[in-house]
Amino acid sequence: MKTFKKGFTLIELLIVIVIIGILAVGFAPTLLSGPKKARDAIRKGNLASIKDAIEAQALEKGAYPVTNNGSPCGTLAAYFAGTSYFQGGQIPKDPTPATSICSPDGDYLFTNYANGKCYVIGAKVEISGSGNSNVNLPGMNFCGNPGALVSGAASKDYYYTVVNY
Repeated sequence: MKTFKKGFTLIELLIVIVIIGILAVGFAPTLLSGPKKARDAIRKGNLASIKDAIEAQALEKGAYPVTNNGSPCGTLAAYFAGTSYFQGGQIPKDPTPATSICSPDGDYLFTNYANGKCYVIGAKVEISGSGNSNVNLPGMNFCGNPGALVSGAASKDYYYTVVNY
């Protein structure tokens, strides 16, 4: 009488390995983009917090912040000095400072325009897509789109909040 050993044949093992490999290739991009999506969500949340703080401070001071020396990358530090609008008293920074539009310190873009009727805060995002803009530094055409984004057919790597006042 012949006895059989329990186990898998080489062909069965190879088929299982191939199936696992195919599934891994299909799910890897989704799993790897998770941290990028999370950082983009943090950026968008930070921009909303900054916008709310600017609006609250403008009500108290009676004036909106102005861009320093005509730079498209103004700093809000002086505008918020001595206030408690942000946790720990610090203006939120980009979670990955190297991707910041304005500085290696992770500052978000802030600019306003000579007409004194509009300001823009923005960030460079890691996941391109709809709802984003293809414009790096905003121009006057942003003021015509309150609360909206300027869109185009290019990479859509930037996210802006536009506020008319």
